[in-house]
Parts: sequence; C-alpha cells; structure tokens
Amino acid sequence: MLRVETAIIFTFLYWTLSSAHLYSPSSSSDDTTATPQYRLPGDVIPRSYVIKLIPKLYDDFVFNGTVEMTTEVVENTGTVTFHIDDLEIDEDSVVVRNIATDTTVAVTNQTFDEVHNFYTLTLDKDLEKGNEYSIIINYNGHHRDDMRGFYRSSYVNSTGDTVWLASTHFEPVRARRAFPCFDEPALKAKFQISIAVPEGLHAISNMPLNNTDLDEDLELTWYHMNETPMPMSSYLVAFVVSDFENTTNNFTAVWHRPGIDSQATYSSSISPRTIQVLEDFTRVPYPLTKMDEVAVPDFSAGAMENWGIVTYRVWQRDRPVLVVVPCICAPCYLCLPPCLAGGRRPSRLTGGSEGPKGSGGFQTLSSHHPYKYKLSGSLRAVLGSRLKSPGVRVASERTGVSGEWTGESSECGPACPVCGPACPVCGPAERELLFEEGVSTSSDKQSIATVIAHEFSHQWFGDLVGPRWWKFIWLNEGFATYFQYTASALVETEMRLEEQFVISELQTAFATDALDTSHPITNDVDSPTEIGLMFDDISYNKAEANDLFKALEEQYKEDFPNPELSEEELQDVFESWTLQMGYPVITVTRDYALGTVNVNQERFLLTRNNTADDEDYSWWVPLTYTTSDELNFINTSTKVWLNRTEESKNLTILNIKEKDWLIFNIQQIGFYRVNYDTTNWKLLISQLNSDQYEVIPPVNRAQLLDDAFNLARAGLLDYSILFSLTDYLARETDYIPWYAAFKGFSYLNTGLQDSSENDYSIFKIYVLSLLDKAYQQLGFQEKKSDDHVTKLNRNLILTWACKLGSESCIKTSTELFHGLLSKNDKVSPDIQTVVYCAGLNQGGSEEYDYLWEKFLSSDVSTEQVLILGVLGCTADEDSAHAFLNQTIDQSSSIRQQDISTVLPSVADNGHLDFIISYIIKYYKVIANLFSDMLMWVIWRFAQVPIGLDISKQLLSFIKENEEDLGVNVTAFELVVHEGSFGSSAGWLKTDGATILDLLQERSPSSHNNGATAPGSTYSLVFILLFKLTNRTGFRVILHAVFEADSLYFRWWIGDGSPDDPGDLRSKDQGEGQ
Repeated sequence: MLRVETAIIFTFLYWTLSSAHLYSPSSSSDDTTATPQYRLPGDVIPRSYVIKLIPKLYDDFVFNGTVEMTTEVVENTGTVTFHIDDLEIDEDSVVVRNIATDTTVAVTNQTFDEVHNFYTLTLDKDLEKGNEYSIIINYNGHHRDDMRGFYRSSYVNSTGDTVWLASTHFEPVRARRAFPCFDEPALKAKFQISIAVPEGLHAISNMPLNNTDLDEDLELTWYHMNETPMPMSSYLVAFVVSDFENTTNNFTAVWHRPGIDSQATYSSSISPRTIQVLEDFTRVPYPLTKMDEVAVPDFSAGAMENWGIVTYRVWQRDRPVLVVVPCICAPCYLCLPPCLAGGRRPSRLTGGSEGPKGSGGFQTLSSHHPYKYKLSGSLRAVLGSRLKSPGVRVASERTGVSGEWTGESSECGPACPVCGPACPVCGPAERELLFEEGVSTSSDKQSIATVIAHEFSHQWFGDLVGPRWWKFIWLNEGFATYFQYTASALVETEMRLEEQFVISELQTAFATDALDTSHPITNDVDSPTEIGLMFDDISYNKAEANDLFKALEEQYKEDFPNPELSEEELQDVFESWTLQMGYPVITVTRDYALGTVNVNQERFLLTRNNTADDEDYSWWVPLTYTTSDELNFINTSTKVWLNRTEESKNLTILNIKEKDWLIFNIQQIGFYRVNYDTTNWKLLISQLNSDQYEVIPPVNRAQLLDDAFNLARAGLLDYSILFSLTDYLARETDYIPWYAAFKGFSYLNTGLQDSSENDYSIFKIYVLSLLDKAYQQLGFQEKKSDDHVTKLNRNLILTWACKLGSESCIKTSTELFHGLLSKNDKVSPDIQTVVYCAGLNQGGSEEYDYLWEKFLSSDVSTEQVLILGVLGCTADEDSAHAFLNQTIDQSSSIRQQDISTVLPSVADNGHLDFIISYIIKYYKVIANLFSDMLMWVIWRFAQVPIGLDISKQLLSFIKENEEDLGVNVTAFELVVHEGSFGSSAGWLKTDGATILDLLQERSPSSHNNGATAPGSTYSLVFILLFKLTNRTGFRVILHAVFEADSLYFRWWIGDGSPDDPGDLRSKDQGEGQ
C-alpha cells in the first residue's frame, strides 16, 4: 500500500480541491479531449435537475416523467441541445423560462438527432450569457428488459408469482434513457428526485428519503428524495422501485428480495468497515449520509458505483464473455459491442466492467477501440455477402485476422441493438452481493469483499471527483481496482489480497498490454461505442494528465526535499506510462568477472506481425532488485531509474558475487517483465530446486513463472530454461505461484491437446507429477486449520488433477458424488465444482437430473451459478442436449442474462461433439426460433481433438443442407483443408515439437513424439453457427476468440474463479480471458 500511497492521496486531494472546476463552464467549452461530433455544444450547461417519475410495471411498461433543468448560459445562443434516447417528448409541454426575469422564451422548433441522441430546442431569441434558464419537459419512457436506462426486472416469489421491479444502469451514456439531460461526465449538477409508486412498492435513490405523500387522484405514493449536496455526473444517478427488504448495519443497508436475510449478513457486516478503511486512507470523510446496496435480479454489469446507492448483479455467470456480434444495423457490421469487449462494464464488456473489476479471479476483456480488419481467405468466402458491408470490425487484440478492411470506414452506430455500451449479456466475473454460509464458496466471499471495496472506492475516485471525459476513465477504474484489493486486505486480513492483486490484476494487464493492438491508458474516444470500449484491462488494471501532473509534482517535492528527478523528468515519467501503450521487458546481462550488470529495455510483445507499430517505445523504469546474499524482498523503493532516453545502462553499484543470483522487480512492484542471461536463470533455478526455495517469496516465485512462460512464448527464452524452472513446482504448495503456473500451463494445454493422444499424455503426466505434493497435502478433506487461501488452492489443485486424468482424483470425486445421490451426504462448497464435474463425467442421466433439480430448487444465487457452470460436464448426450435446449426454450428456467453459461459449460468440459450433434439434429428448430428470441448466445467451444471423422460428418451435413444453410460448401472445405483457422499444426511443428521433446525427457515412460493435428473442426463449427443464426433482423452473439499471433482461432475455456484461473485460456491473453 505504501508504494503508491503518496501519489494516490495527493491525486485524490487534488481532485477534491478542483472538483468545482470539473463542472464549471470552462470544463466543457475548453475541453478538446473528444471531437465535437458526439459532444454537446457547451454553450448551455446544467446546474440542477428536478425529476419526477411515475413508473409503470405492467402492460406496456411505459413510464411518465417530468424534468425541470436549471441551466446556465456560457455563450449567447439561440438553441439549447441536450441528450435523450428512447424517450417521447411532449412538445407542447416544453417551456423555457428566464429565471431572473421570470419570463418565457418561446420555442419555435424542436428536432431530434437520433444518431447522436441530440434533442435541440430552437428559440425565438438568444439566451444571454451569464443568465440562468429553466427548461421544463414532460415525456414518456420505456421500462425495457435490456438492462439499460430505467429498465424492468423481475423475480419469482415464494408463492410462484412474478414480481416486477424497476432499476437503473446509466454508465456511461444511458441516463438519457430515463430523463432528458446533459449526459456528459464533466457536466455535473445537483439532482432532486421524486418517484410515485403503488401500494406494496417503495423507491430508493442516491439520497435519503425526505418525505412521502399520497396522491389520491393517481392512487400512488410519492417518495421525495433530498437534493444531492453537491453536483454529480448524470451517469451516477440511480433509483430502484421494488418490494425489497433491507438488512441494515449502521448507515449501510443491503436491499434484497424478501425472505433471504441470511444471505445479506456477510456483505452487511463488511460494508461499514470498508468505508471506514477508505476514509482513513484518503483522510476525506464519506460525503453522504447513507449507503444503499441493491441486489438486482437482472443487471448487465457486475456492479455499479452510483453515488450512495450501489447496484449489484444477483444471478450471473462465473466470468465474462468475449464475443463477435453481427449487428443488424444499417449498414450491417460485424462488430464487437463495447460491453462485450471493454471488460468490466457495459462494461466488465468487462468483463469488462460495470463491475467490480478483477476481484477474485475475475479477468476482464479488452477491445479498446474499434479496428477494421481485412478478412481474407476462406472466412471471407464463407461469410459471403455479409462481408461486403463496410466497417467490419473484430476485437483487435483477440484477432488473428490482420490488416484493415478495405470497405468504407463507418461506426457501428448506437442504433444497433447490441452494439451499444450496455449490452444485456455482459457482466464481469465477480460473484453476487449475497452470500450463504455453508452454501457459497470461499471464492464467492472474496469476490463480494473485493466488489464492495471496488464500488465503495468509486465513491471517492469517480463519484466525488472524476475525469472530464471518458478518455481518462483509468483515473476512475485504475484506482478503484487497486483499492478493491488494498482496502479489502485491511478488512479481510487472511485473504492475502495484496499478493492476489499481482497474479489476478497486474499479470492480467500484462497479457492484454503485450499485444501490438493495445492502447495507451489515456486514449481519445468520441462515440458511445468507443466510450464503452475504454472499460477494459488497460484502464482497470494498468492503473489530462497536465493538471494531475502538477499536483503530483507538488507532492513529490514535499515528500522528497532533495528530489532525484527534475520537474521535466518527473513529467516525462508520468507521460511515458500514460500516453503510450505497452510496457518493457528488462533484459539483465551480467559480467560475472567484473561483477557489473547491464540492463536493457525494449517493448515486450507476445508476437510481432506485419501490422506491428514500428514506433520506438521506451519508458522511465523504476528498477528494484536484490541478491541471494542480500535477500531483501521488503524494500520496494526504486534503486535505479532506467530513463526514457536510455536503451541500456551499466550498473556498477551492486557488488554482486559471481555465484550469487540476482532478481529484479521486487514483489513485482513495477509494470515490466524481466529476462536474464542464461547463467543467472540457472542460478535462480538452482535456488528454487533446493529445499530453500522459499527464500524467494511467493509473489516473486509467481513473477518468475509468469515471466518465463511469456518470454518463452514470445521467443525470448529457451523452453529448456522454462521447464527447468517449472521442475521446482514439485516442491511448491503455495497458491500464489501455482495460480501463475497454471496460467502458463493453460496455454500449453490448449496447444498440445491437438497433438496425438500419446504426445498429449506426456504433458499431462508431467504436470500431474509436479502437482502431486500439493495434491497429497491438500486432499479433499477440509481441515479446521485451513485458511482462506488454502481453500482456494485446494480447488485449484484438485480441478487440474481431475482435468488431467488423475485416477485418484476422479475416483474420490465420483465416490463423493455418489454419496450425494444415495445418502444425501454433503460436500464442501469449495470442492463442489470438482466433485460435481467428475460425477457428471463418469455418470449418466441420473447424475445430471440430480444436479438440474438442485439448480431449480436452490434459492442461493451463488449455488445456481456454480451448478450452471458444471452441468455441461455430463457425459450423457441426451442430458447435454436437454441442457442445450435451455438456450432456445423461451420457457427456460435459466434467466436471460445467464443463458450464455450453457454452451461454454458443455464445451469447456470436453463435449464439443455434443454441441455438434445438437446442431445437426436441431438446426431447423434453432433457425426457426430466432424470430421469437431476443438473442442467441453462442459461447466458446472446447479445445478437444474430435478428429477428422466428425469433420467429415459436418461436411456431409453441410453438403446435404447447403441450400437451407445458405453456405458455400467449397469454402467450408477450404477452411478444413487449408487450416487457416482452427488448426494448430504450425505451432505443433515448431514450439510444440520442442516442448514435447523436453517433456519426454522428463517423462517416466516413453511416448511417440509425432506432432499431428486433428483438423480444423472448430472454425467449421463457428462458421456453421454463424450461418445458422444469420437471419436479417435478429441479433446473434457468437463467442469466438481469434488468436492475434497465428493464422487460426481457437476457443478458450475456463472457470475463471479465483480458485481456478481457467482450464484453457486464449493464447493471446494467457491469464487475461
């Protein structure tokens, strides 16, 4: 925490002192951070809003509203422009009044620009600079079910009745769907909200209730809230209308559906303590008098930091999705919606949002701003006419499709039903606000703690003060992501959250920022689509710089009276990390005779291709280090700066002995990777392969593993060094290094699964041999002495042991599952995913039916999410098809937002063949039902070699139904035979062959080392599904991850929880999705 304390404290204090400037007239008119196309003119700015709403949670779900906006004129103007979206304005009701003179200004014309969401009033005379005017508008809006704006949600109560409620989600640009407003973050104003509700419902909002009164004519009760004490951004306004109950603790209240008070106990217990920790750290009191936390049944993000009323998703999947969406816009684009690409917020995406970002094992997704790609070869032929439209987009850092699409450049416009920044299937990986002791997992508890800390951090960083425009969103999200760990670590002291921050967040950002399609954390954005794309790993995890720099400079002088860096150098340090993408790898080369060390920096890229930016990148790098003689892993202060103009530097002050090892980046405090000369690597490896391996602390052991895996993947480190390093894991039992190790092994597992069965078994045997000590030590039986991280580690180790075919693991898991069936035994929540999956995989319909009924009968959302994630483990094809039917059954027992868990649950657990057989059997039903569905979510497909037989089966099916499918059979055949997608043959012949040779040397038995690939079935299935769902007017979400460093794509899979970083991950991201 001390490592960034000074900067964070002063940054916060600066924001606090300058918050008035953030909503002053000049902050709008002078801001040039975005092009004017999507920006309001800035000649009129808001000062306050009085909003009156009458929700309607029945029939047509149309609500009524009245807004009175008090505005100030910055420049003389004859028009007033503000935002609306999906609202119907009563033009006759619009009144503009000069407050000082109490005279009306006539409105001569009213126009709406749907593309930019601009509503413009033309007046019969100019509004005068410096005067204030009120604008009164009556309007109607819609409680839609898309989880954006002022939307509707529901739950089924204990008597089986559907109970409706209304909630809001406005970030980044959806307040305009609830009331006319100046919907930009810098245009802050005060808000006073009143909501009329029928008997049995109540309303809550940002501020406490002032009073209620009964409207006898409407037969409704008005809830009048206090006015906000200070101006706030429109996206932070929130209100909820429901019949919820609350669990209170001090000034905090957790709101939830009736009858589940016990599930709110944990979050209620830690909420006041978390706020106290943040108050103590910032030394600024929480500015409001209450904090509401609302568990909303349908919510597109994981949580949202509305000031004084945080909303949380209740039922959600385990991790976010990365999807490619054919948006049926005009013209038609293949685009990646920001909510599904930006990671945490419609996020997470995020992932990805907004969600508390990165808590637990949460990995956000990132597609920072739209890139256009030229799709070549077989995919272009298969997609046919759809690719004739301009503006084809794909997730930039996820794609293996290089180049630019040669069509006309065009935005994937906001009118597209799923291309907006808030998408109904988005959501980060955090668990819910609700936790049931004895049912929810340790991972759930950690997620709740960090989610709450993240959103509460925003009450200062983002709500009290915040960026002028969305290009600076990292100022919100970077600090909140950091504090979700540091603040939680002071509340939940045994969770080792500061160590988990490194493996879950920092190393995740490494994975995303190592791509040549990354972006600086400060990045120009304009349209709603581009704004949504800024909510990604870079903004969250890499956490107009001029004002902030001045503040940091003053604090630097105060903290360091004799500063090492000049003012110009300090600013250059700041700009080198905020205004350029990527990060360096520091190469350490020692002269063992002289005892000197040379350090060299260059940008780290996982792969380089023809589209790579040739710009020279360099940074101010704060170097920390220690030696085997010193063993000081506590002092993380910078020892030497490698400045931006220095590609390399000789260090002569180390006084290091020839046989001592040297390690850089203590506690992985710096945002850079480290490579060493071979001799130093061997010295480190020798230490780790000794009984004294723990002299290097867990975080630095994890650092060495993560760096080595990625350096080898990038071609900067020989795989023989990597496996000499991983050999030490046979001694390792700590969660932190194992988490990092499994991220690396996931990548190898993905590639080697396409090899022959014998070759793949070499890899499995090797990893099983490494984890044997941890497996034996942890076992299946929990001990009273187990701490939180031990429980996470048990799930992680057991998951991989069973996945890799450990007979002992599978046998024990199956026996425990049968105990559930026959004796109604109990299984610890922390190993349920392992036991359930093994039981399903080794069983049949009985096992599936048992868990399906358990899902239907459960009233605990965390348990429902867990079961949905494992039902796809079933080895019974009929059961898998029944599960898959939930995706097209409109009476599905799975909520819309969780439908997307079904396909990955099947695919992730090795049953791609079930999905293929399901498509072949029911493809006509799937296609016909699209006219009645809101969307079809198609997720990831497992990396299981299904062989050429099924490839031939699919080709035969395509040929027989070519006309119905509307595809080009020849193009499909090209995909299979050319292997431009879906085939890993190239990797297997190069890196794969080297890896197999090295692993065979370590294998206790001999295996055939032939490297073969099973064919390009994965891309075939993807394209088939694309064509099946390619019906004009329908929205389709196809979850495909394209590899940016190869000519093929592969599907990634993984649970993604903190206790399981994932079974198989995208090559490009390593840990990062």
